[in-house]
Amino acid sequence: MMLRNRPLTVALGVVLFNLLLIMMHQARMASIIGGGGQGRRGGRGGDAAAAAAAAVPAGVSYDHANTKKLLTPPVHAPLTIFTILKEFGSDADASTLSEEDKRKRLLGLTGSSNAIRSWVAMSADVDVQLFADEATCDRFMGFVLPFGRGRCDPIPCYHETIGAPTYDCLFAMAAERSSAAYLMYANADMVFFPDLLHAVNTVDERFPGKFVMVGHRHDVDYPHAIDFNNTASVSRFMKRISETAVLHGRYGIDFFLFRRQHTPVMPPFLVGRIQWDNWLLSRSIRDPDVATVEVSGVVLAVHMNHGVVGVSHERSGTGVNKVLAGDKRVLALGALDETDYRMVPKDRNKRRAVCDACNVEKNGQSLDVVLYKQASEEPGWEKTIIIASVNFGYIDFSINWFCSLQRVGVTNFLFHAMDEAIYQQLLELGMPVFLYVSPIAQQILAGKDATNYDYGSVEYQALMNSRTDFIFQVLKKNYHAVLCDVDIVILKNPFHFLDFKLDIHGQQHKKLKVSGGFLFLRATEKTKGVWRSVLYQHRSLLQQIQHMDTFDPHSNTEQSLLNKILLKAKPSQISWGTIVPEVIADGKRFFIDQDTQRLGEWPAAVHNNYIVGKEGKIKRFQLADLWFVNEKLECRPPFKLVAPPKESFSLTIKVLAYDRPDALERLLSSLLEAEFDGDRVSLDIFIDRPRTKTDEDGAELPPPDGWVQTVAKAKAFQWPHGAHKLVVREENVGLAGQWLTCWKPTSDAEVGLILEDDNVVSPVFYRWLKQATEQYFLDPDTFDPRLYGIALQKQHMIAGKYPKRPVIDDGRHLYLYQLGSTWGPVFFPKHWAEFTAWFAERSAQPDFQPLFSNLITNKWYLARGGGKSVWSAWFIRFVAERGWYGLYTNFPGDRALVVNYRDSGNNFKESLGPNSKMMSSYDPVLTRFPPLRTLPLYDFHFNRIYEGRVLEGRAFYSDIQDEYPK
Repeated sequence: MMLRNRPLTVALGVVLFNLLLIMMHQARMASIIGGGGQGRRGGRGGDAAAAAAAAVPAGVSYDHANTKKLLTPPVHAPLTIFTILKEFGSDADASTLSEEDKRKRLLGLTGSSNAIRSWVAMSADVDVQLFADEATCDRFMGFVLPFGRGRCDPIPCYHETIGAPTYDCLFAMAAERSSAAYLMYANADMVFFPDLLHAVNTVDERFPGKFVMVGHRHDVDYPHAIDFNNTASVSRFMKRISETAVLHGRYGIDFFLFRRQHTPVMPPFLVGRIQWDNWLLSRSIRDPDVATVEVSGVVLAVHMNHGVVGVSHERSGTGVNKVLAGDKRVLALGALDETDYRMVPKDRNKRRAVCDACNVEKNGQSLDVVLYKQASEEPGWEKTIIIASVNFGYIDFSINWFCSLQRVGVTNFLFHAMDEAIYQQLLELGMPVFLYVSPIAQQILAGKDATNYDYGSVEYQALMNSRTDFIFQVLKKNYHAVLCDVDIVILKNPFHFLDFKLDIHGQQHKKLKVSGGFLFLRATEKTKGVWRSVLYQHRSLLQQIQHMDTFDPHSNTEQSLLNKILLKAKPSQISWGTIVPEVIADGKRFFIDQDTQRLGEWPAAVHNNYIVGKEGKIKRFQLADLWFVNEKLECRPPFKLVAPPKESFSLTIKVLAYDRPDALERLLSSLLEAEFDGDRVSLDIFIDRPRTKTDEDGAELPPPDGWVQTVAKAKAFQWPHGAHKLVVREENVGLAGQWLTCWKPTSDAEVGLILEDDNVVSPVFYRWLKQATEQYFLDPDTFDPRLYGIALQKQHMIAGKYPKRPVIDDGRHLYLYQLGSTWGPVFFPKHWAEFTAWFAERSAQPDFQPLFSNLITNKWYLARGGGKSVWSAWFIRFVAERGWYGLYTNFPGDRALVVNYRDSGNNFKESLGPNSKMMSSYDPVLTRFPPLRTLPLYDFHFNRIYEGRVLEGRAFYSDIQDEYPK
């Protein structure tokens, strides 16, 4: 039942009763609490904002120049505030109460009345949703909450056994009944001012997605009614706040403000009991999609003390909330000083600011919160986090490291800042960062330049001590740590290559040792014991070398200490191993010997060591195209991805021929026998012209008979399924020229099938191709911009491991593979257009050769004289730069939708016959199209790839370089 529209006589009765009640309360509270004389004393006229100028509650300061804005609402901030009122009882109940209970009831009634009046006084944009029993609604509607400014409804849900109201339906119903942009739950004894609305507008502009605003409350004893439209009344209240208000603790959260469309889904926590608020804030803080903002620096939230303290811990049903709240360690994260952001005055020297003079800045959260938010939740990698310890001298390397992580989709990382300068800069850049300097490092580095320390120096060792100490703090909190230097770039998700059965797993160093540059530490008791020994020994060593004139910088590092312990340890004491250099390539293997490139290896990471000095490291990365950061400390964007098409499917077929009339006739016959289901399909035939030859006298010889017959058969061909065109080249363009100029897409959805004349198509190829294209190219929900086309042939080659063949024996009939098809490929229009544009640009560069890694196709390309002679070599290089791949079939029985007869000609000296079996009928396997994301992906060497984006740019860093700094 909605109680906002009571009969007039009832409403008048409620008003008179409340007036009498508050007058009695005013008189009695003066003697109970004190200060009542001030509450009744008349004030001088003037602006109510002037009264606020004196208010400086504990922990919050005011900018006196802006105090008017505290009580001035912003232009527009539509907000619904909802709360649940305690039972204040009926008139008859009051006579049965003890004097102490009457006092508490009066305090509670006054506090809630003042709170609700403050809400509606903030702005005409604010309305109120109350939940209460009928008698309490009667008390508040009309007198406290003006008609037309809100509603009071029955409490919609109770715990079935305890009988207490629950929060789940309160939040849901408030969101359903409000039409405001913002929704706020507040306890019914919280007073607010328009500075709250100013803050809402600022947060709304800063965070277009989900946000939650919270703040500290300021407890004050004030047993008097407040008229928020009367300057004298407000002045008395603000004076009391200034003199006596006490800042509440970090775990007391009395309001949550959020966008109505993002209203939290609440479990059935019991009202009036503990931990629900900490649970909600903890969940919001831990949610990467929610920005939590603490606003106490610019928002004054006042709690009207009511004399009832601590009962929320003792009420029946407290255990229900504890069970719903869950793990205490997770619950403890829900504290006000743990939010993602905080609002502060722009001018820190001023006392307080309303939000046209405030900033939203990143908040320094505790290590517990940072680790919880940043650690992996992936099955098998739970509580694992990759950590880079950094100082300001390596800010550019730090961002380059981050950019490499971003490219491969690694998000469970953390920067450990070892000086204040880099901490502040990384914080401003929005990076997850924690500042920690070990005690001994603080002593050694005090007052010194933090930008650059020589390798092995005392200062450098002090930095390493901070890292060792910080990692120990992480391990003690039972998080697994991957230490990673920032002169490493990540090229594949490294977690796929870590052995989670070992205690310690590190980058191989000199065959038998581990490198501190990339080191996985599993948070076992054995690991903690080893790392504790490393820390204590390094601390002692650091104290010694401070007083030494000379020392060996290589034998006095935490890495050398760790290796000494590991090499002496028994298997029962610690289990450890090394990560092979094929997975983590060091600077010698990659930059000096270049074995990685020569052997066609694709490491998960490249460590830019075996060189001293930043400039040489940067030069190396730049030459290998592994420097991803610009001068503004921004990540270089990846290649622009192709947008999904918006049109319906259409197919164009391009037939390439020269002087094999029988082969052309065989292909055209198979096309005529194919089933097109009444669709219109265009077909063009391109016949290359022979080079002009002359006899001994210089007379031009007639063209070969094979070419003449091929032209004749093409002219005689009739195509019944759509437009048809014959193009006889005016000059010889070669096979590569045929491919590269036969198709210019006419729409975003026109796909092109290119067939050489020794191919034959299956009768059912079109039906399957149309379904595959609609599934994997035209559907915007499944579109993959890196998928460049579909291969109708059966692929028989691994270009990086020739003559090995692809083998997929797990029953999958579709897979993704980088190698381009040359027998019956179907290309998507924008991808093909990008390739031909790239070819025109790169082929004009006289020194450029389209070679890639150690593929056999490099040898074939060079054997034919290089240049533009082999179109597929150019396509391979292009795909290797972009990181693209195609869809291949793996049908049972080695069947294919396009078969190549391998007739003698440009590719084969003699005819070899069909390369595959034909899919001659519509097999049930042709009707199955698994989601694209479930299909296995393979690179040119047929290595399984788990994230397609890691393929981009491989063509660049796999090139052999003669200019790498040594």
